[in-house]
Amino acid sequence: MERNWLLSVMAAAAMVAAPVMADEAKDGDKPSETGAKVAQVSTASAATGATGAAGAQETKETAPAPKWTFGGSADVYYSSNFNDPPSGFNGLGVFDFKDEHGAHLGLIDIWAQHARDPWGFRIDLNWGDTARAVHFAEAPLSRHDLWEHIQQAYISVNLNRTGRTYLDFGRWVTPAGAEVIEPKDNWLYSRGILFGFAIPFTHTGFRAFHYFNDTDYVMAHVSRGWDVVSAPGHAVGFGLTYSKVLNPKWTFTGNWMGGDEMGPTGSEDFRNLVDLVLLYNMNDKWAFTGNFDYGTQPDAQWYGLSVQAKRTLDAKSYIAARGEWFSDADGFRTGADTNFFGVTLNYTRRWNKYLQTRAEFRFDWATDDVFESDSGVESGQPRVIISAIANIN
Repeated sequence: MERNWLLSVMAAAAMVAAPVMADEAKDGDKPSETGAKVAQVSTASAATGATGAAGAQETKETAPAPKWTFGGSADVYYSSNFNDPPSGFNGLGVFDFKDEHGAHLGLIDIWAQHARDPWGFRIDLNWGDTARAVHFAEAPLSRHDLWEHIQQAYISVNLNRTGRTYLDFGRWVTPAGAEVIEPKDNWLYSRGILFGFAIPFTHTGFRAFHYFNDTDYVMAHVSRGWDVVSAPGHAVGFGLTYSKVLNPKWTFTGNWMGGDEMGPTGSEDFRNLVDLVLLYNMNDKWAFTGNFDYGTQPDAQWYGLSVQAKRTLDAKSYIAARGEWFSDADGFRTGADTNFFGVTLNYTRRWNKYLQTRAEFRFDWATDDVFESDSGVESGQPRVIISAIANIN
């Protein structure tokens, strides 16, 4: 996936392999996409759809969890880039990569899940620009766009009676990162630089979970690697995830991934990724996340840090901010051998349980001139993003 300079920085926003932080479960969000994210869910059954551990503790006063759950969401956005890029694309815009010219469809997501009893499954069907971006690495390898519309599809089976040890087979979203594909489950609408360029989006293969209690778990996976499903001869990838609630306020999740992946030169070499996420719920008003990524492939390395903060204003609104830094000195992930920085400010209003709107100001800059503008290239790129998100669970 060799990418050239600025156009690659912009186009890769929609194309480059790369996603934890689900919003509060009390807001009616769908179950955690992977069970391996730092989702703010209080029990293993809520996070994974397990029926065993929770079911074993049911009493007459506690209704059993439903076997079937369904939901869906859709989002649209409008972006105004102060640089007025002639191509009409925003540099570093992972999914919000289109500039002006009307509102743009981000993602339509429809999902269904059946709890493991002892067998279950999960499927997420997607449409829109976001679906095409997630599918970018697979697109040249497929003869059709089927996988563009299947974000996740896996079957699940309990390996013990409590449901705390289980196996999934199929395609699932990556456990790495502090953000997810669906904007409703993030604090900000636009996804960060690390989300788009430091990590993958999806994996296809086997993964095994073991929960030590309702919150702490270990997960191991064997997969096709980063984002691909049908690549003939693609090497095997491996991964380990460990998540632990350190105390009522702090949660830590660590990921390691390794395996041969295609590099910009067309050769396959062993790629390593270390991803660390820390969630801090300070009180009812304030919450914070920190995310560090470090990746290597022979003769190249990339790394970065992202910090987010959320301040709840009232039951229907909050403000959030994100600051990040990403070093791609070899130009391996973005095509630009430079350091990127970004600051994003957000205001979110939930009008009811079905609809929310967000307004963001985002400013990205680099140590070199890499952002397209109407006068050539600039080192900075300010823009405004207005979005609306509908959600049905």
